[in-house]
Amino acid sequence: MSRILHPFQKKQELIKFYNQQIENNETSFLLDLIERYHKNDIIEYISKSKNFISNSTLPWQSSHTTISNKQKLIIWKNKTIRFVFPLSWQNRKSYAISVLHGILNNPAFIPQSSNLRPYLFADIISAFTKLKRRSFPDNLCNAFLSEIINHKSFWLKKELKQSESFDSGQPDYFFDENKILGALLKDLSVAEVNQVWQPFGNIAVDEIEEERENGFQSKLFQEFREEQFLWDYKSFIAIKFFKVLIAEVITRKYKGSHFWLYYYRRITEAILKTFDKYHPTDVDTTTTNYHQFIEIMIDNLFLWLDISNETEDDGFYHSVVDCIGILTHSICKSQYFGEKRQKNCVERILTTYCNLQDNPQTENIRTQLGIKLLKPSMLTNNGDNYYHILEEAWIRFDKIPHRHGNVDLQYFTKLKDTVIIPSGLDPDQY
Repeated sequence: MSRILHPFQKKQELIKFYNQQIENNETSFLLDLIERYHKNDIIEYISKSKNFISNSTLPWQSSHTTISNKQKLIIWKNKTIRFVFPLSWQNRKSYAISVLHGILNNPAFIPQSSNLRPYLFADIISAFTKLKRRSFPDNLCNAFLSEIINHKSFWLKKELKQSESFDSGQPDYFFDENKILGALLKDLSVAEVNQVWQPFGNIAVDEIEEERENGFQSKLFQEFREEQFLWDYKSFIAIKFFKVLIAEVITRKYKGSHFWLYYYRRITEAILKTFDKYHPTDVDTTTTNYHQFIEIMIDNLFLWLDISNETEDDGFYHSVVDCIGILTHSICKSQYFGEKRQKNCVERILTTYCNLQDNPQTENIRTQLGIKLLKPSMLTNNGDNYYHILEEAWIRFDKIPHRHGNVDLQYFTKLKDTVIIPSGLDPDQY
């Protein structure tokens, strides 16, 4: 690894030179310099920085704190070392801080560089953990992600495609080989503290709203053929990223955040709003790319619920079940999603309710699913189309596997007592 040889007193000159390279669009040259001389020092600086403690003194408060004689001596010692020894850690740290906050975080540099050297950014962002939140710029991670999502980065798509081999969480070696996803998900506190779901979710919703302006000319209104063609859409990239993110959260029982599952709701509602303006035809026989987006999100939600059940998740399933309920309410309210798809969704909730693996958390998940079957959303009212769909799904639902002879199994009795009968349906419908 090369070391910076510039003495401390030349730091401002060097940063000025780097800014000139940004202005002259000499991006590749500047990236070479940063990777060669600063990257490892930046990562080391962040890793060695003090851990963030929520009730610790804030930066604006520290300015009013009296500096002790001992602290003054340490400051003087560090300044002396920086001036006398250019290769000292104190000097390299000073350069690392200036490059991280002044160059890499430069709003003009991020658009120029993110897609040229995504793995340079990924290596650095991997150090942006929750404990080190004071040491790195707040917006650098998401500014980088916004660039690679908007440009539909080949490398990001490659990594997401490779993640498809593992639905129930990625093995450790996956993150070593796929550095963008590894930077965000190997330590989930990176995803949490940087709120990495925001650029994916916001860009997806923006794309759906922009495509709405194209009306029926939008390619998203074309009939769905193969999934490989969906990778041309930022919305699809976002949907796939959420699949990996939430699977990791549940598998590792991460408790730090709810990870804003509401973006699946926002994407769905944006699509259904498009249908309200431009009515698709033959919705029960034709699947547009729009329809397929929603179908994939529904698949992912039930996948996450399966993982929650298998891992005996004791909390995150609430967010997943809530999202299932909200999406069910929205699609059953839309006359353009197709009654067949609506029935399939509700029947899937019934099937999942009955087929959960037995473990200490199973009844808790069943209870939540039952609540959503009774009323999928706070906005669901008596007489809504949802209850017609529930009745049709119940009639179609295969009940035989959930009986022993002529006796209902215990969970099936609970389903009838808590959902079917209160909904006014015939519990003996076979």
